[in-house]
Amino acid sequence: MFTWAAWFLASLAFLSVVLAALPIFVGTDRVISAFGGWVTGYHVSIRGGSSLRLGTSLTAPVAFTAEDVVVSLPPDRFTPVDSPPLLRLARIEADVGVWALAFGRMALRNLRLVRPGMRFDRSSDGTTNWSLRDKPRLGAGGGPAGWSWGRLSVRDMIVEGGTIRVTGHRLVRDLSLTEVNVESGLFRTSGETAFRLRGDALHMGDAVYVEGELSRLGDYLAGTRAPFTLSLIAPPGETRAKGTIAGRGRPAVTAEISIDLDAPEELAHMWPGMPAALNDPLAARAQASLLGGRAVLVVRSFLLGKTDIAGRAEIDFNEKLPQMSIDLDAGALDFDHLAALARSFGLFVESMPEMAPDLLTVDGDARLNWRRMVLPWGEIGAGMAGLSWRAGVPNLAIETASLPLFGGTLGGRFELTASEGKTALSVNLTANDIAAEDLLRAGSGGGGVVGRLHGTAEILAVGSRPDDLLSASVGSGRLSLSEGRIFGSALQRAVAKDRRDLRLGRASMDFRLEGGVLSSPELLMDFDIGHARAAFDWDLAADDASLRFQPSPIHEGAAGPVILNGRLRELLVAR
Repeated sequence: MFTWAAWFLASLAFLSVVLAALPIFVGTDRVISAFGGWVTGYHVSIRGGSSLRLGTSLTAPVAFTAEDVVVSLPPDRFTPVDSPPLLRLARIEADVGVWALAFGRMALRNLRLVRPGMRFDRSSDGTTNWSLRDKPRLGAGGGPAGWSWGRLSVRDMIVEGGTIRVTGHRLVRDLSLTEVNVESGLFRTSGETAFRLRGDALHMGDAVYVEGELSRLGDYLAGTRAPFTLSLIAPPGETRAKGTIAGRGRPAVTAEISIDLDAPEELAHMWPGMPAALNDPLAARAQASLLGGRAVLVVRSFLLGKTDIAGRAEIDFNEKLPQMSIDLDAGALDFDHLAALARSFGLFVESMPEMAPDLLTVDGDARLNWRRMVLPWGEIGAGMAGLSWRAGVPNLAIETASLPLFGGTLGGRFELTASEGKTALSVNLTANDIAAEDLLRAGSGGGGVVGRLHGTAEILAVGSRPDDLLSASVGSGRLSLSEGRIFGSALQRAVAKDRRDLRLGRASMDFRLEGGVLSSPELLMDFDIGHARAAFDWDLAADDASLRFQPSPIHEGAAGPVILNGRLRELLVAR
């Protein structure tokens, strides 16, 4: 026993002497910078000076202090000249466990970071100031190999007056936290060692609090599951997680998660890119697990405004390209939330000029069933939407067999595919027995046409902007109206000025869509006073419609061809 103790003390003394002697020959700044680069994989420079002193314990006999420390990407990596540093510190001080150095690790105690400023920046070309993956070496030299969690352990840490800033061309404004204060360390409870973290910060003047605890730290380090708790409280609401985690090899985590956002408008301040449709109170309960490279999220309840969802999401990281599967069922689904989901998958981003950015690096499929969908103009019945993406290319497909809509049914398939900065839209529709009056009122707010609509349509469009999609659309279809009536509109007056109401037994047309213009050479109308034929054109982008009647008995005596021009609602809505 004495021999091992003597060997330990002698080795400890030798390492302490070596560590203390290095600054004499090399310089304190260079020694601390070298160790910092070895641990983090980044370039560490000291601009305000540094010093060594005696530590606070036998196992950590050496302590250091450094001022005005800058941590940035290594100089041997290809980085833009204007790339900002990842971290700046007014001062850092810590005790160093020299015994860990003999095993290739850095053990720090009483780590104190004074006014640290972290900045995460992403430029317009996707270059970041923190990632080493997309930064090739400029030469064949060595240099820091990159961050390794196994090289560093911190027993106690205090952060005072820090800032965190996230910048990027996709953000409406920068995200920032100020007055960041963190205190973490080990403590003993019930004979077990535990780790505890507490922190607070300010975001746009509002307080943000985080607190976490990992019990039975020894079990965690040995690969046995240990209990943990984590909570985040901010102006929008609070998020809490409670479960178990094991830390050796691949992490294994199981947790119960609860999210309650009572003031979502505050979240919009924190997340400038949040779609306005998601600005509703949120309450969610779920169970999450990560085991063997497979992550599973079981959603017990998800309440967002009028949307009520439950289901399961799973992603497998064991494949070369991660595989994701999502299966959700909604009692009620707000269509605005579904549209926001499509945008979040890169099918459309309002804040960017291009469509379909490369946001996905997984393969997967998603399915969403709903019993009731809430639309801006009303509600429809049950339906299903499917989303799939391959090699990072998102594809949204919505299939409906027979959706109740305005007294009739609507069936078909909508498909969106995003690739190489463009989005392709494919639509196949079949409408049966839809109330024309209800449809017109929903679209224009007024009446003027009564009857039952039937029709089919096939449309294809490709573009990089919404306007491009409309102007590049092509397709064809057929539309008919039965048991109809028109009244009080420009169309009704063009047929019979002396009447306020006309019976329309049937109207039908075959149409083509090209370049965003819907046209039909022959619109047939069977009125109670006679038959009429007209050529119809409608520029969808400009909402400019034209109806040119062919000569017929009902227009006998007219000075010339009867032509109607204007917005479609101006031609159909009663005045």
